[in-house]
Amino acid sequence: MDDQDIKIEDIVNVVENLNQEIFENCDDDFNEFNTVLEVSSNGYCIVVLFMGHHIWSSDDDEREYKDTGTDMIYEPFEGFIRRKIMELVNYISQIKV
Repeated sequence: MDDQDIKIEDIVNVVENLNQEIFENCDDDFNEFNTVLEVSSNGYCIVVLFMGHHIWSSDDDEREYKDTGTDMIYEPFEGFIRRKIMELVNYISQIKV
């Protein structure tokens, strides 16, 4: 699942697994939202949201990649989503309330 042409079924699987992991590791107050990660598609573009914030789009895939000359080897999708979640969580945690 580390190629550029990622399938929506693979994306949904990663989102389901991460939502379950979040659900199992967060307190009940946080879990009342149920879905932290969401997938949506208009039939052309697939988007992943974390708490309503855009973190990935098939239209503008920001995963790191290596060009081998014959292939583009992309960063694994789940690792990328985990990294983007942590970036957003770290950014939010710096907000002083």
